[in-house]
Amino acid sequence: MKDLPNNPTAERAVLYSLVVEPERLGGVLQYIGPDDFAAPEHRVLFEVICETILDQERNDGQCDFVVLRDRLASRGAERDGVSIRTLIEAVDEVQKAGAVACNAGYYAQRVLEARQERDLVRAYRTAGATVESNAALTEKRAALEGLALAASETGARDELHTVAEVLPEALASMDERPERFPSGLPDLDDLLDGGVGRGEVCVLAARPGGGKSSLGAQWAAASARGGRGVLFASCEMKPADLLMRMLGQQERVNVRTLAYNPRDREILAAAGRQATAWPILFAGPGRLNTVESIHAATRHLTRTRRVKLVVIDYLQLLTVAQKTESLRVRIVEITRRLKLLALSENVAVLLLSQLRRADDDHLPSLSDLKESGSIEQDADLVVMLHRPQVEGESLVKVLIRKNRRGRTGAAEMVFVDDYCLAAPAVREPTFRLHRENLA
Repeated sequence: MKDLPNNPTAERAVLYSLVVEPERLGGVLQYIGPDDFAAPEHRVLFEVICETILDQERNDGQCDFVVLRDRLASRGAERDGVSIRTLIEAVDEVQKAGAVACNAGYYAQRVLEARQERDLVRAYRTAGATVESNAALTEKRAALEGLALAASETGARDELHTVAEVLPEALASMDERPERFPSGLPDLDDLLDGGVGRGEVCVLAARPGGGKSSLGAQWAAASARGGRGVLFASCEMKPADLLMRMLGQQERVNVRTLAYNPRDREILAAAGRQATAWPILFAGPGRLNTVESIHAATRHLTRTRRVKLVVIDYLQLLTVAQKTESLRVRIVEITRRLKLLALSENVAVLLLSQLRRADDDHLPSLSDLKESGSIEQDADLVVMLHRPQVEGESLVKVLIRKNRRGRTGAAEMVFVDDYCLAAPAVREPTFRLHRENLA
């Protein structure tokens, strides 16, 4: 960290300003978050100060250096890998900073600039080392794409607009119906007001074997059948396997028994010929497995192939071009960049994610997302599937755990194993899940 750009004076000034004048928090959060701090101890202090300020029940929202030290001391031996002793020493240094609290926003901007410079330096070093190495051509391209992406993001938060500049676009949007990408499940689409929209990141999460990949494939196929461009980046399924799953779902054919059923092979062959008109592009394992390569491909395809929906299967298998310290840091970087991708390219992003394993009776919540902090923060929508691992049980609960547009709630669907298909819940007890009934 010492040889990377950083501004410890500005970091301490931000922390000092928040302790002496907690009301400055809102202005600071417009520019920076915990991960913008270079020093690990400053990152942790920022989180603790924010918690202390927002904790109205314990201390009426007040924060001073005595409260801060006591709160740290009550946390045990360490927090996020930083010892309590180091944190207490950092508090002493912050208290000596003696900054002018009314300049908290200015200090925050200097911290942001240092973080952006670090991103550029890391990306430059990674790109240079990779290009000069014996790495594969695809890895070299991904490294250069990461450098270009880091450069394009620098200063992105500095673009400010007046009311007069924003008003015409805001008024024009009143007459526009937002474009949404439905899942094809009426109850779920109703809760999402039509589906995931452009500029949004929708996280579709389930435990292993919970049906997220199958529903993700259906979601993509529904948009493609409607003539809207789709990019499907899978980190675990080959394009041919993905297409077969989509066709099997559409035609209600069990693709695992095709070798014994000539009639089903004919059905899928005919469906495949019709599917050649779908505007969908597949990227299999090893093709678009870095967030930088996905961003670069999307930027190109929105212009050349009119891609509007990007489906990624799945988050925990994605990587970033530059080396990261931990899974948490990697997930933070990936979700931040995918949100920027959705906004900058005006595309909808459907991001599949794993949930932590838990008891079958436990309905998943946001805390069950692996490395949940940044996923919850950057996602506009979070949809969770709960499928009890009980033999013969096909009913799946669909839980809307976050909806930045408003409604949360729950719906139900039926998972048909033979077709890897998510179907609307069947309410009539005599109704049977045959092919003709699912059409």
